[in-house]
Amino acid sequence: MSTGTAVIAAMHNRYEKTWYRTLEFRQTVTITRNGQEQPKQVWLEHAVIPGYLRIDQARDYNGNGVIYAPDTLYTFRNGKQTGKRAERNPLMVLGFDVYRQPVPRSVQVLQEEGYDLSKVRSDTWEGKDVWVVGASAGDLHSKQFWIEKDRLLFVRAMEPARDTTHTTEYRFDNYQPLGKGWIAVKCVFLTDGVEFDREEYFDIVGDPKLPAGIMDPAHWATALKQ
Repeated sequence: MSTGTAVIAAMHNRYEKTWYRTLEFRQTVTITRNGQEQPKQVWLEHAVIPGYLRIDQARDYNGNGVIYAPDTLYTFRNGKQTGKRAERNPLMVLGFDVYRQPVPRSVQVLQEEGYDLSKVRSDTWEGKDVWVVGASAGDLHSKQFWIEKDRLLFVRAMEPARDTTHTTEYRFDNYQPLGKGWIAVKCVFLTDGVEFDREEYFDIVGDPKLPAGIMDPAHWATALKQ
């Protein structure tokens, strides 16, 4: 493929009619700071694809968490909204939204997030052939995403860290079938190759019926208590 747009179009066209539209799962979160693992946490997550992800930062609802809307992040603590700002979750776009939203929208979002869709090359990752979008051969620092060629699944992204001298990396690992789509049951985040966050999914349900208002910030405190 010659452009990132072509890669995104192939991903979309492969699964557009079969990928799940809603998602529910729990995840064990392991955060590492200064070489020390912090106590594990269990979070509850729901998604409406494309565009919406709700993260309740406890195994059972406690009022703390976030909602990612298409272009906005809402934050909550003790059941009350504490913040709202313009922000996207590009991993949600690459791992889920691309399969269900129109290609031009995915292209727009990824370009606005700083990916150079004019750069595409072939490489390998963990024994599989991949498309690398956004960086030339040998460049493991510029903003880029890696797509497995066979199943057209997002497996890796890299970008400069906030101070720009270090590199942040995101990996979607251990894909398993979910309905007629897929889900990576382990996500690993690293800085310069050193892990700082690991998420491991369980109790995964594809296409669940979600409570009304679950993605509405006004109903944050009540939607899961129906």
